[in-house]
Amino acid sequence: MRNIIRILLSGLLFVPFASTFATINAGTVTAPGGITNVAYNKPSSVAIRWRLTRVGGGTPAAQAGTVVSSSEATFTNIGGGTLLGTATKSISKTDTPDASGGTDFVTINETIIVPRSVVFKAYQAGLKQISYNRAFTDCPGTTCGNVAGTIRMTLNLSGSGGTATGISSYKLRFEDDSIHKTIEHDGVLHAVATMYSTRTDLIRGVWEVATSSTSVGEPVYKTFQLVSKQVTGGVPTQIRSKQLPTNEYGLHLIRFRLLKPELADEDPVLQYMVTQGSERTPLVMDIFRPSSGRKVGSDTIFQWQPLAHATAYKIEFVDSEPLDSMVKQGTTPKPVVGMIMQTINNAVVLPDNSWSRLQSGKHYWWQITAIDKKGRTIGQSRWQEVVIQ
Repeated sequence: MRNIIRILLSGLLFVPFASTFATINAGTVTAPGGITNVAYNKPSSVAIRWRLTRVGGGTPAAQAGTVVSSSEATFTNIGGGTLLGTATKSISKTDTPDASGGTDFVTINETIIVPRSVVFKAYQAGLKQISYNRAFTDCPGTTCGNVAGTIRMTLNLSGSGGTATGISSYKLRFEDDSIHKTIEHDGVLHAVATMYSTRTDLIRGVWEVATSSTSVGEPVYKTFQLVSKQVTGGVPTQIRSKQLPTNEYGLHLIRFRLLKPELADEDPVLQYMVTQGSERTPLVMDIFRPSSGRKVGSDTIFQWQPLAHATAYKIEFVDSEPLDSMVKQGTTPKPVVGMIMQTINNAVVLPDNSWSRLQSGKHYWWQITAIDKKGRTIGQSRWQEVVIQ
């Protein structure tokens, strides 16, 4: 089981580790193209290169299959004390280290998309620079234990904060006000964008969807509906999508992207899973961490028992205890936070947009559900209590 370890230290760190396999000693990050500027008023991409130094050891057989990887990244202020956002995209490289015990180097290229939500928070905080941070592990076989200190890339913010959009609030939901859905194949499903404008204006936008074949990793969205509509200042405006695609099994992402005016923040995204329906009783899954009743924070790792045939996991939080009678009758409380992850990883740190919906000091109950490639529920944990710090 891969250990997920986060170490927030500035600079480079040497981690001694008694073993016969290679260990990560240090690391640097550069921008090969020399571009490290990020615009305040639109999403920006930056090409970067991680270069990790490793000290070898042991025999070639012991080294085979060594994977250098980083499971997630964070955006912070330069000091690292203010979290601006989390990137759950993992990067890795399989490389056999120097069997003689010498030093070798591993290079991993990455193109990062800096979300508008991150630069908007930085703009509101008056920041001129932000930091993109990763920690790397060195894993021979299934054993992980060698961790390089967090390596940081400084990004410079440029331009202005953007023009006033006139949109004072924007909410995206399914018609039952949920943020994620499980729907059977060819089922009927619509999404609704609700927005408040400070002035009367003509808005233009597009409904876009990433189907199961294009939602893995960096999603690829396709336009399926164009919208042009007059909005009245001070009055809520609802824009309902046409029937969402439900003819392909698996995870789908849906968003309404404003073209005019452009949002200063990130476009919200909904998730829905198209399923064939459950044909067997789901397995009862174990929760590894956090333990029941524990206080949790924004950096808490939620980890559960992996299932061999799972292609996605769904995590949900409710704000009142789901009693056994409710579970049997299918009347558990409506989730206040939920997301579907199309991944084989069995651990997650909640992203900012999910964490912000949980109230400090309040008790919640969370559950994980395993889903196979046809969208069927094959496993589910019992509800477990946590307290938000």
